Amino acid sequence: VSAERIRQIEAKAMQKMRSHLIALA
Repeated sequence: VSAERIRQIEAKAMQKMRSHLIALA
């Protein structure tokens, strides 16, 4: 897995967590 791929996955996970937190709020 390349660093670029890890960055993409991290960005996606962050977006998911953010939307989840917003939904809970």
